[in-house]
Amino acid sequence: MGRGTGGYRGGNVGVTAVSIGTGSTAFVESFESASFADYPASWGVSISDTAIGACRVIRVAGTGTTLPLLDVGPVTLSGGTGSAIVMTANATARNAYSNMQPGLRFALGDLVTAMASGSIAFAGNLTFPAAVTVTSPTATPGTPIAISRTTDFTVRWTGTGADPVAVILTVSNRTAGTSSQLLCTFDRTTGIGVVPATTLGMIDAGAGQLAVVGVNTTRLTGTGNMPIEMTARNTTLASTAQVN
Repeated sequence: MGRGTGGYRGGNVGVTAVSIGTGSTAFVESFESASFADYPASWGVSISDTAIGACRVIRVAGTGTTLPLLDVGPVTLSGGTGSAIVMTANATARNAYSNMQPGLRFALGDLVTAMASGSIAFAGNLTFPAAVTVTSPTATPGTPIAISRTTDFTVRWTGTGADPVAVILTVSNRTAGTSSQLLCTFDRTTGIGVVPATTLGMIDAGAGQLAVVGVNTTRLTGTGNMPIEMTARNTTLASTAQVN
């Protein structure tokens, strides 16, 4: 993240595989996305990124939830199966970049490459991580997973691999113009991750989204020293959540 308390300058680019359920109820999709922003402090943006132990708490308030993002030109993602994916900014979605397709484009160990050569140029790569099998909590379609901000939240999983496991909880309040995200990263080999209540207490209450993913992340630098986070996620639990 750039500028800290004096506005925000930074970007994100990522690929996500989602494989949930089995048989006729299975949901198997691949998603690619990117976003870039350059907000001076005078625009009323408040974005913080606080590291606490194994977790990060990212909060956005003010006009940062509605201001347009940057159109930096085409962003190309390659690797896995199929030809390269070229994404362009969507002017009807604040210039966010996105693409999706059925099936799993990336598999464990695939090299994922991202590049752009427009107004913000960058290039980088990482390997796609392994999935995990989440044994607790259990997601039930149509029923949010209840999460208390005053009690530790424990996630358990099985599965081998070298990449860490991330627990991601996002809550947005469009009426108040705020959003908060909790991202905690754990050693995959332990089979357990505990999100402390003290950290949960830093995010907003309300309806949200919970995901548990195998993850690989690297930091890139774009034109003008823009910090860009590149991420690959292999998702096997994704659910609505109710944070109280």
